[in-house]
Amino acid sequence: SLVPSAAFVTVTLIAWTVAVISLEITGVDGGGGDVVRLTDQAGLEKFLADYEDTSRKVSQGAPIYLPTGVFVQSVQFSGSNDVELTGYLWQKYSGDQLDRLRPGFVFPEAVRHKTHHAYWRKEGDVEVVGWYFESTLRQSFDYSRYPFDSKQIWLRIWHRDFDKNVVSLPDLE
Repeated sequence: SLVPSAAFVTVTLIAWTVAVISLEITGVDGGGGDVVRLTDQAGLEKFLADYEDTSRKVSQGAPIYLPTGVFVQSVQFSGSNDVELTGYLWQKYSGDQLDRLRPGFVFPEAVRHKTHHAYWRKEGDVEVVGWYFESTLRQSFDYSRYPFDSKQIWLRIWHRDFDKNVVSLPDLE
């Protein structure tokens, strides 16, 4: 008879749909294999040791480490591949770093970028320089898993003098 077959097909399709949705929702990772996430002091110290070894091997000289922080105030998806961000970015200069470097930063994926100097203050032996930014970043998003996709925004930050082996580190303080 047709009714048991239709019921079997319906139940099978519902079970298959639930399984696919479950896998799509719980299986979204989005992280790249070469991504280094620095979230604590131990991870930062390991990264620094590895980076110094690599830097010596390619004869770039000693890296200049610059604690850098970001506060993202707003995020707006303005197109299929564009993200508008506003917020604050700060850099902490110590010792003679201000004699060797010009304060500033670059978002390499920015297609539009405006900055306004927000503050410059001294905290002990450290000079903290901060900016307010408005940027439109070009991102590469994958929509093949729609409607179960998720989007990660990548905010790469280079120092203004990126040719001097300056490494922007997360300001974990």
